[in-house]
Amino acid sequence: MEGIYHCPANYVPLSPISFLERAATVYGDKVSIVYGSNVRFSWKDTFDRCVKVASALVQLKICPGDVRMLVSVVDDSVLCHKMFGEVSRFRVLE
Repeated sequence: MEGIYHCPANYVPLSPISFLERAATVYGDKVSIVYGSNVRFSWKDTFDRCVKVASALVQLKICPGDVRMLVSVVDDSVLCHKMFGEVSRFRVLE
């Protein structure tokens, strides 16, 4: 958007992690994921689940370069939580 001055009030650069944190804070109870007719997650739920994935990776002492993971799932909420959880833990998806 040309001609707009970027300041903290109108511009916040977001990484995947800061996006998820901000979405959980700003839109906590709003729906983030809908899968099928009866699976819904709020942004707060999504954030909490991704933190749990990241925490599980920490507890397993998995570090970047240790292993390659294959998660075979259909395109659903599990994949979303896995991707954000990995990014939260490693800051990078390989």
